[in-house]
Amino acid sequence: MPQLDFSGADSKISADKIQGQSGTTVTVPTGHKIAGTDANSITINGVNAVAVAHGTSGNVLTSTGSAWASSTPAGGGAWTLIESTSITSAVALVDITGLTSTYDTYACIFADIKVATDGAGPRLRLGDASGIDTGGSDYSWIDFDQTSSNASGGTNANASTDEIRAGDVDCGNASGEGMGGMFFIYNPTDTTIQTILSGTTVAITNSGLLQVLRFAGRRTSAIAIDRVRFYLNTGNIASGRFTVWGIAHA
Repeated sequence: MPQLDFSGADSKISADKIQGQSGTTVTVPTGHKIAGTDANSITINGVNAVAVAHGTSGNVLTSTGSAWASSTPAGGGAWTLIESTSITSAVALVDITGLTSTYDTYACIFADIKVATDGAGPRLRLGDASGIDTGGSDYSWIDFDQTSSNASGGTNANASTDEIRAGDVDCGNASGEGMGGMFFIYNPTDTTIQTILSGTTVAITNSGLLQVLRFAGRRTSAIAIDRVRFYLNTGNIASGRFTVWGIAHA
């Protein structure tokens, strides 16, 4: 293929149009580049081709209407992964720590939970920098449960107790049985209001029934909650996964 070679710092080609000798592609060899002398040197279909800096890791590209800019993602409503834990051997409990005022709400997901003892049910406790609160009047809770054999369900409650019952669950430990669910903790570090939480647990019971439970609970005094404990009313957590998300509303 014919080739033009130029040397010297002032070499130039003046042309209104460059096109490939054959086909429609002009190839710039590896190690070479086309350099513009100002921000408007290179246009694509009449629009300036602007180089965008990478910015900080995790940024997104946003449009200003005439250019692209690198910026941090919008904070309102964003979910941020705080913690992810997999249980592969039996444990008595899982402590979720590090709740801070950075997030207004925390979403805690427990999935694929296998129980070591037949008929076990989930329990929650909260705590602050001094540890988990286990006093006999630290909590109150209410739940409503339904099963595949009793759609009308039933309601249970306790106004003063040492734990929050995350549903009246009788989770089975036979093959194929287990449970999962999610609960939200609302503004846990605010000391002007008692910390409240709500959630749903779904289980296959030791009777082989599908069970769904909706529950709510509170810490009966206003303290800066920075941790939550998940455990069972009997026996160990044989296996499962726990994921915690921080949710910013502004």
